[in-house]
Amino acid sequence: MLRLISFRDYREFLNVINEATVSAGKYGPGSLFTLKTDKISTFENKVGSQLKLPSTPIFSKLDPTDVPSDALVFGNKEEPLQAAFEILDAPDGNSIGSVAWHEKAVDNYYNNLKLGSDINWGKDTSTLETVQALGVYYKNAEADAVDREKVIDEVKNILNNGQDWDSKGKSTLISKLDTMTSKNFTEMIGLIAGMTDFMPLVKFTPNIIHGRINDYYSAEEDNENVHKTGVKANTADMIISSADASKTIEAMKTDKFTSDDKGLITGEKSNIKFYQISLKKSATGAQLGKVTSYLIKKYGLPSYDDYFIDLVNESIGLNEGIIDIFNKAAAKIKDIYSKVTAAVKKFAGMIKGKLKKSLKSEKKTVLKRYQKLFKLDKGDMFLLEQYAENSNMLIEKAQSQSLNSKLEKISIDNANKLVAEVQNKANQIVSTYNSKDYLIQKAKDQITKFKPKDTLNIDLISKLLANSYSLGAVKEIIGSTDSNEILSAVIDMHKEVYFGKTSLPLYKVYGKSGGKSYEYLGSADDYVEKKKEKLKDVQFPISGIRMNAQVNKGSNHINIDLFVVSDIKENDIYYTQFRTGTNASGRFSFNFEGTQTVTHEKFIKFLK
Repeated sequence: MLRLISFRDYREFLNVINEATVSAGKYGPGSLFTLKTDKISTFENKVGSQLKLPSTPIFSKLDPTDVPSDALVFGNKEEPLQAAFEILDAPDGNSIGSVAWHEKAVDNYYNNLKLGSDINWGKDTSTLETVQALGVYYKNAEADAVDREKVIDEVKNILNNGQDWDSKGKSTLISKLDTMTSKNFTEMIGLIAGMTDFMPLVKFTPNIIHGRINDYYSAEEDNENVHKTGVKANTADMIISSADASKTIEAMKTDKFTSDDKGLITGEKSNIKFYQISLKKSATGAQLGKVTSYLIKKYGLPSYDDYFIDLVNESIGLNEGIIDIFNKAAAKIKDIYSKVTAAVKKFAGMIKGKLKKSLKSEKKTVLKRYQKLFKLDKGDMFLLEQYAENSNMLIEKAQSQSLNSKLEKISIDNANKLVAEVQNKANQIVSTYNSKDYLIQKAKDQITKFKPKDTLNIDLISKLLANSYSLGAVKEIIGSTDSNEILSAVIDMHKEVYFGKTSLPLYKVYGKSGGKSYEYLGSADDYVEKKKEKLKDVQFPISGIRMNAQVNKGSNHINIDLFVVSDIKENDIYYTQFRTGTNASGRFSFNFEGTQTVTHEKFIKFLK
């Protein structure tokens, strides 16, 4: 049974819980809620075994345009979405899944949860970035810090200057300004001052893009004149421009751009000048960024579901009627393939591959050609037309369960296939790393097979599946173990971490903490070339891997940390540490994320 979050548990940061109409527009993305006491059991029954709920679930409202595809759906999906939430195990905790409500009854389930007066900079990214962006306009925050009321008045005035502020960050900051603790206030001053230090580089009257940064990303991605690199979105959090947000975004859609050696980007036609800025709380301690999607795309890694099926050799029930049609066509395709029109080739290719839908505009033509070419009768055509409308009919309903359902219901035998696969891959990687003096490894203990009476759960199995997927990715990165190939791979990984898709120059700006408050990365191509030059003659270890088997009660997986060389500064060698594995409970997830940069000394200590 779930219990409602208590004031005793969270008294250090909870003020009040109010009844809430969660579908109302006044509650934007990131607003927090708890279940009403009389709705806990009802909600628990609705969820059933589909998610493993924490004892005190917290619901963070999601942007209706950014609802995860695996969210639990309550109600008819054809009806309008009322509200969607990410479920957390604490107000600043981990995600365990999400729910999408298409039922108006959602408004009867929740109370609004108001947090205390301090801003959690590590969790509230939009407010952190908003505070840093204030430094574009606030030049004397450090000098004014002795007069708190003066600072608050100036911050509020700046936030009302008509610039493109992030609405959530702006509203959160305004709501906290008058009541934040002295410690939080001092941290805010430091964040503003970091940007103030950067601003002497800007020689034009500045405008910002922050609230509409996603529109900027989209414009850049659609612009054929701008080279795209990487997989994840542009990592710039804000733009400082000589034109307002709308004009800058409009120019980004079609203009060509050049840049100087200080990172100033200029539109050839628009003559708009701007800088791309990545905002970080500090130069140390921040997560570097995910490369999960990049690795999957670069190395052609299979979908998680396909990967699991291959590992356990799971059989899939196929609709024999459809397969018969494809079998009839197969031999004839070989004879007349060169004569088949492009549309039929496209459709046949889909059949032979992932069996995806053809474009609607092509379906009738394709189906008629298939009927004529392969002499299909009415029964065949009926099945083929049904397939064209819904390719999922190829798989029988009994086998169309989600990956999470499969992991929840896994047998001991199949779980042990995962154990064997993970340990086998780990052993292979140990052998690979032992074969070269520029690769070092530390592997502690081995995972063990489950016993017939062992109790399995989705968290335990998810970690094993993530282990296997992670080790597969490591094998791809290390490849043939050629040192030049490994260096090229790790430089490309770092480019993905720092730039994402953008090829344009980028600055990092940090909160002020004693050292320099900003760093120039150059363009993506510049970054790669400079790294290659720096690292081309390396004789030191270029990669290390640490694998610690966790075989305590309730655990049977490997904690994996991959280290790759990243830089040489002042005769010291630096490595990036990547964490691999899951980041959610009650469902499968996979992350490959840069967590920190460490010196050579720490790198060696980690691997002793």
